[in-house]
Amino acid sequence: MIYMTYSATISSQGQLTIPAKVRRELGITKHVRLDVRNGELIVQRELSLEDIKNILKGPSRPSKLSDREQLLSEGATAKYMASNH
Repeated sequence: MIYMTYSATISSQGQLTIPAKVRRELGITKHVRLDVRNGELIVQRELSLEDIKNILKGPSRPSKLSDREQLLSEGATAKYMASNH
């Protein structure tokens, strides 16, 4: 993980401007999420609809081998083991 440090100024109205380079790097367009953890402010881009869809879809699962593919795989493994031992 690469850490970069940037400086920003808080206005008299309490507004913080996130530098353009940081916004581009994080893909921030309009809204951000602010988290406070252990006395630190963490700024993250809001999740997009696509992000939420991917989260709900869950991790991709490997497709299950058909019975035929399983037999072929076991046969190939047995043949390989027999020829090398």
